[in-house]
Formats: sequence, C-alpha cells, structure tokens
Amino acid sequence: MLAWNEPRLTQYPASLAITWLTSFEQLGEAARTLLRRLAWLSPASIPENLLEVAIAGEAPNPGGAFDALVELEGLSLLNRSSEAHQFVVHRLVQEVTRLRQELAQEPDERVAAFDWIYRAFIQIPQSTGFWDLLEQIAPHAELIARVNLSGETLKYAAFLLHQIGVLRLRQMAFVDAERLLLESVLLTGDFYGKRSAEFSACLANLANTIIRLPGRYSEAINLLNQALNIAKECHGENSAEAARIYTNLGFSDSFSGRVSDASEMLKTAEDIVFENNLDDKEILAVNFSNM
Repeated sequence: MLAWNEPRLTQYPASLAITWLTSFEQLGEAARTLLRRLAWLSPASIPENLLEVAIAGEAPNPGGAFDALVELEGLSLLNRSSEAHQFVVHRLVQEVTRLRQELAQEPDERVAAFDWIYRAFIQIPQSTGFWDLLEQIAPHAELIARVNLSGETLKYAAFLLHQIGVLRLRQMAFVDAERLLLESVLLTGDFYGKRSAEFSACLANLANTIIRLPGRYSEAINLLNQALNIAKECHGENSAEAARIYTNLGFSDSFSGRVSDASEMLKTAEDIVFENNLDDKEILAVNFSNM
C-alpha cells in the first residue's frame, strides 16, 4: 500500500513511499538521524525538550537537534504545535522510515531511540508534581519498550514498563497498571531470573494493583507471598524488603476486611523495623519501590 499509486484516484503523481524518499534525500545527515529515531516513537505528541537529552556516547547538542527539527518541519515530515512546545510525526512517515531501517536501506536507530527515551524518562522525578511531564514521555516509553530489543536493553525495557505501571497505579488506573506491570514481570523474570530481588519487587507492585480490582484478593495474596519468599531468599528474613511486603500483605488484608490477618502482618513488619533499627517511614508504606 505504501508503494501503490494511481494518479487518477489520488490526484498525486507519486506513491507515499516515493514522496517520502524525495523529501528524505533533501535532508542533511543530522535531520536524517533525528527522523530515524523519531520513527521508533509513538505517533503521540513529542515534547521539544526531548531534544535536550543526550544519547549515550553523544555530546549534548540541543541547538543542532533543534535545527534538524526545523529542517524536518520545512519538508512537512513533522508538524509542530503553534500553542505548545510539541511536535507530531505522521504515523505513515514513521512506518516508511522504520521499514527502510528494517530492510537495511538506512542505519538502524532503534537502540539509540530507546536510550534517548530511557534517559529522558529517568530524569523526571516520579512525584505527583511531575506527572504532566511523565505523561508526555509515557506513550513513547511504553512503545519503545516493546520494540524488538535484546541483551541489556531488555533490563531497561522492564524498568520502563515497571515505572509507567507504578505511575498508573498511583493514578488509580488499575487496569492499565496491571497490564504494564505484568509485562514488566515477564521481562524481569527473563532477564534477572524468577528468584531475583528485582523480580520480587516487580511482583509485589503487580499484587498491589490486582488487590484493588474486584474479586482478585486471593490472586494478589498469592503473588505477595511469592514476592515475600523471594525477598527473604535474596535479602534475609528480617530485611527492609521483607518488611515492605509484610506491610503490603497487611494493607491487602485490610482492604478485604480481614482485620486479624492485617494486624498480624503489620505487627510482623513493625517488629522487623524495631529489631533492625530500620526507617519506619520508608517501610510502613505501600511498596512503590523501584527495581
């Protein structure tokens, strides 16, 4: 379809692919590289301040990146907003650009695009006051985390999905949070192993989400108990990580009206905190910990 054209029907003399290629050949190298990276992002709006984020191994050059953006706009390969510092790349332009990279007709920039979004995302604090900034990056982080990557990038993809899932959990968007955290659990288990501390932390947050969905109490408790057993193996019976999960179990029991069980779990967490001089403000809270 990208290559198809019938001038009598389209009222245009060339196919989309040929039209794109004609524009692409007019670009300088910096603009070409930028477009190749933008092709791997979501069709959602992209904040212009993303251009200020340096990719690993490259010197920061926001001025040069902005010039490349203007060059792409000049050839109508993207549209900039007149009201906000954002721009959009048409999904068909992205599709053709990705396809040429997959066919080795252009250098493949998917790993660079992933590093770009990952670095942008981790620079934004996770606190409530920064949710608007996180929301601007979230659709791109979610999409790029699912690109066919391998090796170390799988670890960072799991982290991105985990953090976006936690964001959705804090926003009480529990269905979206479950979907994202489940993906993160699977990637984390593949990369770190299913008896790892990272897997335990991710599993606990998945359980913290599921407990808030109707009729999912037993499933959530089972996941929390799995996470607790792994945390004990990795950190010890009286570790801060174990205390956090006991706290999660206590809150989960309280959600379901199991007052006696909740009191027992919270008492266990308090005992660990007291006996090991741990920071109770850090422990006695629902586990939103990073992996």
